[in-house]
Parts: sequence; structure tokens; C-alpha cells
Amino acid sequence: MEEPFIECKVVIIGYVSVGKTSLMSRIINDYVDNGIKPTIGASYMSKTFSTEKGKVKMQIWDTSGQDRSLTVIPMYVRDSSIVLFVYSVDSNMSIQNIEKWYDDLQRTAPNANLILVGNKIDLENREITKEQGQHLANKFHAQFFEISALQNTGVTELFNAMTDIATNQYDQQTTATRRRSATVITRPPETPKKRSFC
Repeated sequence: MEEPFIECKVVIIGYVSVGKTSLMSRIINDYVDNGIKPTIGASYMSKTFSTEKGKVKMQIWDTSGQDRSLTVIPMYVRDSSIVLFVYSVDSNMSIQNIEKWYDDLQRTAPNANLILVGNKIDLENREITKEQGQHLANKFHAQFFEISALQNTGVTELFNAMTDIATNQYDQQTTATRRRSATVITRPPETPKKRSFC
């Protein structure tokens, strides 16, 4: 049986300097460049990973966190499988507009799977507690992870959750397709018997 090939569009959203590009680089390249510059517009990376359920091609869009770029986010999240809302645990400001982004997401891509990600847990000057992040994730019915893209802490667990979403969606779509294409067998109408008259 041929191994399935699954494509998964992922969009990363968050304010500037929360570590979106670092996270994308960690997932795709397994390293973080300390000289990363702020993203202008959007950047894109992709890589195919082998999983127990088949090959998964992660197509990741890293959106700019600059205010003037946030208005184009709906264009990127359309048709996405997964959306990562990323904030930095050392910045209260980085979490302030997440509710607005959530409302935009519900209008533009209501079927996308949302994951809330608190980055930079390696820093000591934390302003957002883990409990605050979990509370917000519960409000959005989203999965929640705290990570350090720089130190590669928690990224494996996040990545596994992403591949689980991708493979589960593939299974659901495959099952639905099979149901639609299934042949419904019906009994032909019986031919009425001829009556004889004496």
C-alpha cells in the first residue's frame, strides 16, 4: 500500500519580536539564527517529514508582526489547516490583540485548528504566567504550549501536535471521500406476475 502524502498549511501570527521566525526555523531547519531580522510582509518555508501515518509536508507561513501588516493576515490564513498564535511570555503587549485575531480567524478560516504558543520561556523576566496562557487557550478551545524556540524546549511536543492534526484531517477527508464514492446497491423492482384467467 502506497504511503500517504499529506500537505499541511500552517500560518504563524503574533506581534513583532515574539520569535515567530525563530520557531519556523526551529521546526524546518532545527536551528535558530541569532541574526534573524524582523519579517516584512511574510516569509515561507516548507519541509516534508516522515511520520508513522505517512509523509507530511509542512508549508509554514511566517507573517509580519508589524501593525501595518496585521491587516493582511486574513489573506494568509485562508485555507490553512493550522494557525499558531505566538506571544512572548516576557511581554504583556504581545498577548493584547490575540482576541481580535481570533475573531478575524473565525470569519476567515473557521475550520482551522488553533494552537496558542507562549515563546521565550528561557527568559527570567516573565510577565505572562502559564496559567494565564492556559486560560486564554481554554477560552479559544485551542491547544496550548509553552516553548523556547532558541533552546528547543517544548518544540518537539508542539511539532507532534501539528503532525497529529495534519494526519487526523487527512484520515477524516479520506473517510468522507470513501463514503461519498461508495456505490449504493439497490434491489431492482420486481416484475409483476402475469395473472391468468380461466
